[in-house]
Amino acid sequence: MVCVQLLFQQMGDLKEKNRCLSAVNQEQGRQLQEELSKRGFSSEADAICAKLQLRQELEQLREELLLKDEQLRALAAKFGRFRKAYEDNYQRATDDIDKLDTMLERVIETLEAEPEAVSSCPALRQLLHNLRGGGAGDAASTPSGDNLSNRKMPTAL
Repeated sequence: MVCVQLLFQQMGDLKEKNRCLSAVNQEQGRQLQEELSKRGFSSEADAICAKLQLRQELEQLREELLLKDEQLRALAAKFGRFRKAYEDNYQRATDDIDKLDTMLERVIETLEAEPEAVSSCPALRQLLHNLRGGGAGDAASTPSGDNLSNRKMPTAL
């Protein structure tokens, strides 16, 4: 992190030096134009100054392009990290759902293996009914009936 901050500081220093050099170049171009105008070379002075100005503009555009490219790379890296975190979280959630589904299937199998105990206990009877998806309110389908292994990760990112 300190290395990155140092690089940003150096980049800022270099940009400041570049701005100073541009100002010096503009002043020297103005002085050169005045000197050439005094000697009768005004049209050539204008052409030379125009070339110098174009070079300065080109250098500024290059600098802006490098800055934008740097920002784009930083955003791409950030996006990559967020995408990786999203994919990891999604995978963990999917694994947890699979584990819970397996547990529910085992509970159903266990209850079905003990029909006498279930029939003699209204709470167990209601639990089995709810686990099978009947009248549970929030359990709309049988856990074992869902094919959860066929889940696909959303492709929104």
